[in-house]
Amino acid sequence: MKSEKKKNSVEVDETVMNYYGYVRSLALFLSGGDTDAADEIAQETFLFLVEKWDELTRENIGGWLSAVTRNKTHEYLRERARRGKRTAVSSDMEDLYIPVTDEYFRVTDEEIEEARRHIIDSLSDEEKELFASYFGKRMTYGELMARFGASYDSVRMKLFRLRRKIRKKAKDKNFLTLILM
Repeated sequence: MKSEKKKNSVEVDETVMNYYGYVRSLALFLSGGDTDAADEIAQETFLFLVEKWDELTRENIGGWLSAVTRNKTHEYLRERARRGKRTAVSSDMEDLYIPVTDEYFRVTDEEIEEARRHIIDSLSDEEKELFASYFGKRMTYGELMARFGASYDSVRMKLFRLRRKIRKKAKDKNFLTLILM
């Protein structure tokens, strides 16, 4: 019996070591870049893994960890909102909090439209055409390859760069998420 527990302990440790970076990165993304939240969510996810280890099949542990991380992030954010809708200004200043109200997050249609115009105007003609084709017309990679006379990898890289540029411009305009379509 002790050898079985020791074997399970080693398997759990290996799983944590193999997936910690992935789980923390996913939690960081889902929590909006909050490193303290990501650390706490990753810890909660792996505590849940240890608790459920004997019940799990090992075939799709990555998918299971992704689902648990999403759920733990949702629980964390809901609990933080329930505790008075307060959020930390900076992870370096744990004692400094600001209240978060609907008014705090309210963005007018004019501000969104101005940000869209700013972002789209900053694109080259080719990027604008790629943007309109992929996001507007919902063209597939195959259709984009034919339209631009480019390889799959070239189209994929152009879309990656386009998304990165749009994301950077959205952050420059203080929009963490901006619905472009």
